[in-house]
Amino acid sequence: MKYLIKTIIAISSLAPLMAFADISGIPTGIKAGTTNLGKLISDVSGWATGLLIALSVLFVIYAAFLYLTAGGDPKNVENAKNIIIYAVIAIVIALMANLVASIAKGLVGATG
Repeated sequence: MKYLIKTIIAISSLAPLMAFADISGIPTGIKAGTTNLGKLISDVSGWATGLLIALSVLFVIYAAFLYLTAGGDPKNVENAKNIIIYAVIAIVIALMANLVASIAKGLVGATG
């Protein structure tokens, strides 16, 4: 179970990178500095941030349930604490996705 949760959080932390795979809505001929590229980067980072924060909140709720139903078992309490720690790390990564998007927009000279 612990391995599964770590795997899910690791995969969800890669969501900002995986989000760039779907570029079917981009019109051809986009050049750096156009508003469309900046809007695309902003939209993708916003979507990824929302997804990661939503998943993290679900994991915190799940960890709270585990903690409340642990019945004092140290193993279950430790498992719940670890899930909360991983969820907080995922939230930090989600917030950093906006920073990375801003840096990417600055590097390509995109606005929007």
